[in-house]
Formats: sequence, structure tokens, C-alpha cells
Amino acid sequence: MDFTGSMKTPQKRREDGARGGEPGAAPEALIIFAALPRPGDVKKRLAREIGGQPAAALYNDLALHTFRIGQEALDRGWSVNLFYDPKVKEEAVRAWVRRDFHFAAERGSDPGERIQHAFDYTFHHRAGKAIIISSDIPGLEFSLLEEAAEVLDTGDVVIGPASDGGCYLIGMKPPTKSFFRGLPWGTTRVFKEASERIRRLGLKQSNLPRLSDVDTAESYRNYLLKKMKS
Repeated sequence: MDFTGSMKTPQKRREDGARGGEPGAAPEALIIFAALPRPGDVKKRLAREIGGQPAAALYNDLALHTFRIGQEALDRGWSVNLFYDPKVKEEAVRAWVRRDFHFAAERGSDPGERIQHAFDYTFHHRAGKAIIISSDIPGLEFSLLEEAAEVLDTGDVVIGPASDGGCYLIGMKPPTKSFFRGLPWGTTRVFKEASERIRRLGLKQSNLPRLSDVDTAESYRNYLLKKMKS
């Protein structure tokens, strides 16, 4: 799975352009990264197996599911920060998302820098806890976000491990100490190396249930079957 959606290198852009209300100071903040569901820009590894158009349609379905979770968080009093590729127009992202989230452009030359910036930005706006979620996990529900937030009442870091060795959720309290930079994002070693980094920092880690991404042709077929039955 991929927290940051697109792997393109972003260009610099102001974050205070046309957008919705300010992030606010809610105790809990949700971070979402989303890329427009264009063939060739999202789910690139899966696209090599099933084609660019089906992969983009899948990403769109899963992203809309993530936005519904974000809306539930917003309704429960959380702040929701959605970060997007600065090379696309914010108006296009807003027209796709159609939620009253706070929109901000990504910053950073790689996934670790972009995620670190998103957490720093969120904590700068006085959030007490920040949780980032992947935008392509069909089994993710808001109840897991609630569980993660409760864990952070007494712990330092909470992680939702993915079945492929990555992470679908990471939650922390400030400061993050540049935690996210340099991790092997997009590989099967993310969860293992993040856990080792937490241990070296002397922080307390808790884990949520393991969930699966849709990142192979087989998992894509299984996803379609479940969708047809639901």
C-alpha cells in the first residue's frame, strides 16, 4: 500500500491558496494522501498486471471508501487534512473528494519527507494526536481509528500492519523527531524497520489488527468477488 498515492516528485507551492477552512485544533487529526485516479498515476505495480484503467478504477473505489471514513471522523469532531500532489489543481481534487476536509499541497521529494511534513504541519496546527491512513485498504473502518486514538492516550506510537509487510495506519503524538524520513516506503520492510526505529527511540508501540491491500491480480479478483456479493 502507499500512504502518499502518487510517487511523483512534487513542486513547491503555497499551502494557503484557495481551499476550505483552517485545520483547527481538534485533539485528534486524520491525515490522508490522495492522488487523482488517473490511469498511469496510481496503483502502478498492479496496473502492470491488470491494466491502467482497471487499476485507476480500483484506486477510485478505495479512495472514496477512505473519504467516507474521513467524513465520519469529521462528524465525530476530528480534523481531517487531505494532502494532494501540488502539480494538479486543488479545484480538481476538491471536485473529486467532495468533502469539507482541509486541503493542503504535499511537500517533499520522497514519501518519507512528504509524510513527515504532513505530521509536522498537522501538529503545528495544535493537534494532540495525528493518524495517517492508506487510501487503498478495503477492510479499514473508522472503529480502527478510534482504537488507535485510544491507544495514544497512554502509548507513543500505534501501527496498523499490512499483510504485505507495510503499514496501513501510523499514529503518533508530537513530536515525531523526523521519524518518517528514510523508512523504506513502498517495500515489504516498512513495518519491521518502523518497529525497530521505535524500539531504538525508546518509545512504546502498539499494533492494530493486520489488514490486506489490493495489490496483486489475485487480490483484485477477490476484491471484485466480494464487491459483487455485497
